[in-house]
Amino acid sequence: MAKQSIKKFTAILLAVILAFSVFTLVPITASAVTVSSDNIMGDVDGDGVISIADATTIQKYVTFMVDLDYEQLAVADTNGDRNVDIRDATQIQRYLVQFIPSLG
Repeated sequence: MAKQSIKKFTAILLAVILAFSVFTLVPITASAVTVSSDNIMGDVDGDGVISIADATTIQKYVTFMVDLDYEQLAVADTNGDRNVDIRDATQIQRYLVQFIPSLG
């Protein structure tokens, strides 16, 4: 019973976080930004591309669904406040739709 409650709570929490992280519905002109070196700010999954997958990884971290190592935490702090939270995922989303020119 407790395990189901935790899963339900986690699902509801993730849904709320996702709902609050969407600022507006706008056409996305850039779905990913290719980068070429290691430890790029915002490239949380380390694939060399800043994409929505990186924002999703932060959202999963915030809801305790995944762990991040030290390097991932360093590049996940996209707003520079020394905390990795939903605001960092939102920064990546804003960057991808070109609301902001850079991360960090």
